[in-house]
Amino acid sequence: MSTQKYFYKGRDLLKLRSFIFQLLVTCIFVAAGLLVVFISSAYSLGWDDKEWAQSGRPDTVLGKWIPDNPATTKLKILSIKKGSVEYAYSANSILQFGIVENSVVTGSRYTEMKLTPLNRKSGGDTTIKIRPHIIYIDSKNPENRPRCLIKIFKFSTEKHALTGRYLGWGIFQFIEQ
Repeated sequence: MSTQKYFYKGRDLLKLRSFIFQLLVTCIFVAAGLLVVFISSAYSLGWDDKEWAQSGRPDTVLGKWIPDNPATTKLKILSIKKGSVEYAYSANSILQFGIVENSVVTGSRYTEMKLTPLNRKSGGDTTIKIRPHIIYIDSKNPENRPRCLIKIFKFSTEKHALTGRYLGWGIFQFIEQ
């Protein structure tokens, strides 16, 4: 029986398994590469994108913002001013942060700023990154203005901000300048 030609030898089976494994790994990497290429272009909205510019959005991140989903947070109003940021949880509970001079960096996707606490309840220094998030347009009533939303990422250190290791994030809707 061992002289028949249709039996595979042990070496041949090993080569066949190795070839199938290499083919499978190659297919996985090709699929992952294609996903990265097609998904990365729609990763996030930038400050210079035409959708953001045509939405009637504010010119800067300065202004008053409310949480997009108030049920998930205790925060009532986020107020970003020229030299400070205030988190208002209620009329009696306001956390105030000063913006460290020369720490505001505006790029095509993010506005980054370093905050230092102005009152004792605020904790330590923190870094935040702000980017435009999504603009919802009511398709039933085209006269309605689109909602301008931003996404704010909070980081414990500048090093964490560089590597994208955020403590938390929130989505906020613009209400007034």
